[in-house]
Amino acid sequence: MQAIYTATHWHKRMNKIPVYLCIAILLGQVMLFSSEDSMNISSGDSEFDIENTALTSGRNHTEDAGWVIETVETSSSQGSWVEHGKYNSLAIGSNGTPHISYLSAIGTTYAINHTSFDGQTWNSNTVASSSGGPCSALDSSDSPHVGVYTTDSSGNGDLRLATNTGQRSSSWTLEMIDNSSSNVGSNCDMKVGPNGDIYVVYWKWDPTNDSLKFAHHDGNSWTTSDIDNDGGMESSLQIDTLGNLHVSYRDLTNGGLKYGIYNGQGWVLSTIEGNGQGKGNSLVLDSNNDPHVSYFDSYNNRLKYASLTGTSWSISTVEAGLSWGNSSNADDTDTSIGIDSSDNVHISYYNAGLKYAFYDDTSWNFTLIDTVENIEGNTNLIVDDEQRIHISYHDKENKSLKYAYFQPSPTDPSNATAWFDGVSHSVTSSDTISISFDMYTDCECDYKVWAYLDVYLNGNKIDTVLGTEYTISDDASESDSVPWTTTASGTYDFYLSLFKGEQGPTAVVNDKWIQSISLTVSLSDWQTSTLDTTFGNLGIHTSMAVDSNGDVHLAYYDGTNERIKYATNKGGSWNYDPIDAVGTATG
Repeated sequence: MQAIYTATHWHKRMNKIPVYLCIAILLGQVMLFSSEDSMNISSGDSEFDIENTALTSGRNHTEDAGWVIETVETSSSQGSWVEHGKYNSLAIGSNGTPHISYLSAIGTTYAINHTSFDGQTWNSNTVASSSGGPCSALDSSDSPHVGVYTTDSSGNGDLRLATNTGQRSSSWTLEMIDNSSSNVGSNCDMKVGPNGDIYVVYWKWDPTNDSLKFAHHDGNSWTTSDIDNDGGMESSLQIDTLGNLHVSYRDLTNGGLKYGIYNGQGWVLSTIEGNGQGKGNSLVLDSNNDPHVSYFDSYNNRLKYASLTGTSWSISTVEAGLSWGNSSNADDTDTSIGIDSSDNVHISYYNAGLKYAFYDDTSWNFTLIDTVENIEGNTNLIVDDEQRIHISYHDKENKSLKYAYFQPSPTDPSNATAWFDGVSHSVTSSDTISISFDMYTDCECDYKVWAYLDVYLNGNKIDTVLGTEYTISDDASESDSVPWTTTASGTYDFYLSLFKGEQGPTAVVNDKWIQSISLTVSLSDWQTSTLDTTFGNLGIHTSMAVDSNGDVHLAYYDGTNERIKYATNKGGSWNYDPIDAVGTATG
């Protein structure tokens, strides 16, 4: 099997039959990380050579009911106190490349790694030596930024930013974000704003004064401040369309789930639910910038969901009776929430494996994606711009970092789409162009489409060269090549449109322009014809014009009959009429 990326879609090719496959993940949707273990592991500054470790990676995957599961990387030499891939962060580039930053645990060596998918394989490199969990985001140039929490042998920790020197570079630069206390920087989450500013929320641990902290890089330097001095473990950060910052987090001092919004002047904080709630919380914003939060009720073994409308929080139970394997509560597990373009909510979480919940505006629907051992590990869920769901997660039993995405298999043409690919053209002679194209669909059905090719001159449509019905499916594309020859020199535009419809073309699903093509009628192509066979002295003082449709119009003098005449080839043949009897005309 071969996978080919054509700038807009992935195609799997088996026996040379193209099949639709698209992999995408929302840019910047870095979700929540579960709480990090108490650690007294020395990070050090030594280089970590990922190529000499006991790792395996590749594109081994399974498909079940639309979910595609890939093992990104497996460690055969498990870390002594934390599992390989337990902490991971997910993002996507503008070209659809998925990025995952994660904790690598090989024996007694711990590091933050970064991996990205090039269409064939996952390519990994080491960001920094660290035994903490990462947070990450991509900027507008698709360069990854990774928050790295590092600790020394005494348990002191700080937070640093690692920046990649290029999209395909394995070199990273480190700069300090915050080392203001003995242990600061864990449980971070990060976003990059549209102007390139970097925002990070994170936890400062202190035996007597935990706090949720905030760091902002304005392009020149970092500034840090406290959001909540009552604690702030497990924070989740989002930026709305107005540039306001939103955060959800656990208040460890008072025991509860809290929410904050920064409106440019300061943080406004409120409590979503008290009584020790909020484990594994994750935050997302809908199309109205209203917040939605998923989290565990670890005392009653429930997955819960909260949404804010106006000033009131609505709280409900998504699923009760959760099972966390060998753990009696949710202390080491996680949830992640996403939202689609219709504001429907999607949640990934652990319950006897990796589970997925979707609210269809009426009820919750559940799917068990992978029966992994489900304690200790975070999960990240993202709904991309094409409404596909993507999840990164940890498989403790197999010591693996995994990635799952939903591959829809539409069998109903009304739920399918089609598109052009491989559109090209060649000018085969000075007056002739040939336009070639392929047509694909994601429908596991016989999908009817209509392709049209229109010719434009000076902004006006002068010809429709093609209007043909085709039948395609997800494993059988169609190709065609259409020539067109001009009768008049000029610069032409060609519009290729693809319509869907079972009974006839109903709506355009894809289109392409081929513009500014110069075609010239050569002298050897001149053809002559006789317009007027009236005997006598004809054609004196002739005037000619060509209209926007390429039709020819002539005015001339019939000296024998002393008349001004008009002729046109409009309609495909020459027609002429006398205009006036003038006696003598010499215009």
